[in-house]
Order: sequence, then structure tokens, then C-alpha cells
Amino acid sequence: MTLAPEEIRPGIVHYVSGGEILGSVGSRIVSSHDGGSTWTAVCDLPFSEPKRLLAHSPFLRRYARAMTYHVVPAGESSLVAIGARRVFSVDRPSGEIRSSMSLDGSHPLALCAIDGLVYYGVYDVARGPKTSRVLCSADGGRSWTTVLSIPGVRHVHGIFHDPFEDAFWVTTGDSDDESWLLRCSRDFSRVERVLGGSQERRIVQPVFTDRAIYFGSDSPHLDNRIHRYDRGSGRVDDQVRVGSSVFFGANVDGEVFFGTAIEPSWRTHQRRVRLWHHGRGGWQSIWSSRRPPALSWLCYPRILFPAGAGDGAHVWWSALGTLHDQRVFRLPLDAVRHSTRLR
Repeated sequence: MTLAPEEIRPGIVHYVSGGEILGSVGSRIVSSHDGGSTWTAVCDLPFSEPKRLLAHSPFLRRYARAMTYHVVPAGESSLVAIGARRVFSVDRPSGEIRSSMSLDGSHPLALCAIDGLVYYGVYDVARGPKTSRVLCSADGGRSWTTVLSIPGVRHVHGIFHDPFEDAFWVTTGDSDDESWLLRCSRDFSRVERVLGGSQERRIVQPVFTDRAIYFGSDSPHLDNRIHRYDRGSGRVDDQVRVGSSVFFGANVDGEVFFGTAIEPSWRTHQRRVRLWHHGRGGWQSIWSSRRPPALSWLCYPRILFPAGAGDGAHVWWSALGTLHDQRVFRLPLDAVRHSTRLR
């Protein structure tokens, strides 16, 4: 079943929590406090002049990576933003850029913000195993320290906070012996390898519920599926075949969502990214967007979900590298739940 979402605006939605929404268009960060009806400019990130010029075109900003990839709050007074291979500290009240520094590695796949602290995993694109790291900032992005070193892996896909266990989960990749799902205590004094060692356990973002952890495999070598890890028994069950790599997911008011991506693959020949939902009636694809040939070589087409707890009424997402490239959408959760019950 395909649902018809509301298209909200151009750009990317990065953060939704309660009445606050943060998004971006190119180098400009915007915010809304009325559910996305009106938007206010927060700041313009100081990209280099060539990237600033390219950022005016959706097509060129994707080509030159002249766009904002992440924006999250860091306490009451700061925002941390990542774009154009730099990390920025932004003063929330004034929009002033407090600091700007080069990223360690390429653009991280996710930022994790909790209790005024911001974390990201270093995404190194160089081939071959090495020691990868998770970094943390306690001052709104102005300085970063290593809180976790992981030997023998190429890069970190992400670090994610699990509110049900008050723990962190870290995902790594990409080869079999580099692909792990790690559980870490909040102070990183305890680190446990929970799953890994195969392409089926090559994960970007897990999604947490009180009883389980859901994840999708992110591999061009597999017929990719969504899986369920039972917290009590440790058992992993296959849930649904989705046909292409799974990058990101979200738990929105108890509803589990995942988005597929399109990677170069000899095994699958998908032409659409799909938004998957798990409800009482099981799994179903509720929205899709086709990959246009003109954009396919600029990035892996994908669906992005915002960080934050959500607004309690909608699932928000953005599309990249599709016919709906750099557009923000939302669907009422009531409509999603109703469609699942009709199956």
C-alpha cells in the first residue's frame, strides 16, 4: 500500500522533537516551531566561497557535497552542524558561528545528542582495517575527544542512544570481520560485541523498542532484509525481505520505520528507495521514490530520518538522490496505523 505524504519544503529535515524542527537548505539552517507551517533562518554556515556558490543549486550541492548533513541541539544554547567536510558550533540565540573545524574523516552517517553531549563515529573511507574512533563534544562542538577506540575496523557507521537500556549501540563496517553491533555503557567502561561477523550484520542504524532491536542489513552483496534481535533471549529473526540496502530507521511514538537505499550491486537491481513500516499487520512498504539516471552517480539514493523524539503526530523524512531529491515529507501516524490495520 502506498500512502500520499505531505511535502513540506525543499531541503533536509535534521531534527524533530516536541515543537522544535531543524532543517537546512544547502548551507542555511532553518527552524520551525509551528509544525512546519513557517520557517525562520537560524544561520548560514560559512562554507568556502566555491561551495557556497554551488550550494544554491540542488544538483550541484549534491555533486560538490556543498550541503548540511546534520544539525542537532547541544544543550539549551548550542547547535552542532556538519557540512562541507566541517563541523560547526552555532550559538542558538544569535545564530553566531562560534567555531569551525575540519572533520576527522568523511561526513559521519549520524550524530548522537544526549544530555548536552554530542557524539559521532569517524567514517574513514580508506580501505583496510585500522583503529576507528567515536568522538564526543561537551562544549557544543568546539572541541572533541576520543571516548572509544575500535581496533580492526575500517569505519564507524554510527553511535545511537538506546533509551530503554540507557546505553549506546555502535555499528561498524564494512567487510565481514569489520561488521559489528556493539553495546556500550554510557561511560564506555563496558563494551560488548553483541552481533557481527557477516554481511547480514553489516548495520547502519538500529531501531530500539522495549523488547527488541530492529536492524536492516546494509550490503550490496545480499538480498537484504530487516531483522529483529530479541532483548530477552538474544535470538535474531528475519522479518521481511526489502530488496536493497537499509541505511536508516526510526521509532516514532512506538511505530518502527526503515528506509532503503540503492547501492551499486550485481545481486539486486532496485530502481526505487522505499519507506517500510512495522505495525500490527506486519511490515509494509508505504512510500517509494524512483532513482533518476541523472542523479544516480552523485550519491546512493536513500531516505533520511531526523534525529530527536519526534512530534508525536507524524513521521518525518527526507529523500536524497531520487525524483524527490532534497525534499522534506511527513505522514500522520494515524494514517500510517490505519493503513496497516487494513492489510
